[in-house]
Amino acid sequence: DTVLPRMEKCGWNVRLSFLRFWEGERDREKIMQGLKDSNDKQLVKHVYDKYFAPLIKRERQPPELEQQVQDFYDGHLVVLKRIVQLTSSKTFDNGRMRFDDGGMYQERQIVLTKFLQPIEDAGYSITAKIASLWNVERDPETLFGGLDKKSELLMRKLWRLLLIEEGEEVD
Repeated sequence: DTVLPRMEKCGWNVRLSFLRFWEGERDREKIMQGLKDSNDKQLVKHVYDKYFAPLIKRERQPPELEQQVQDFYDGHLVVLKRIVQLTSSKTFDNGRMRFDDGGMYQERQIVLTKFLQPIEDAGYSITAKIASLWNVERDPETLFGGLDKKSELLMRKLWRLLLIEEGEEVD
């Protein structure tokens, strides 16, 4: 609701392509159908290759593992939302006004010491990836690469929360 109108004001005409992806289309050529401007085509190709393709390539995990991660996620949602709030540029900027830079740093330290350790103890190896998120890493291959299946599922759920927090529409 916020990103596409701003892009259109800047001359990008990619709304239909992104809507196709969000509605379930996964074929790159079909997503790009109707784009006339070469800059629009380059932008959609870049976004598809860098962000959409890694999400599409994710293999489904056994239902019992997916359920185990979902149950953990549901039981720790407050903590996971706090991690996302300390990651999102939108809430980070609000926090900087409230706490100043040292305050946000202290908030992150509390999350690292009090909240992430129990998550790690439960078998999820995500602390390094959370630090990457806090250092503005947004490449899905980097964020999800090298994780065991259980940790990857949890990171993908955090990624989805972050996209929602930052105003993206996700299914």
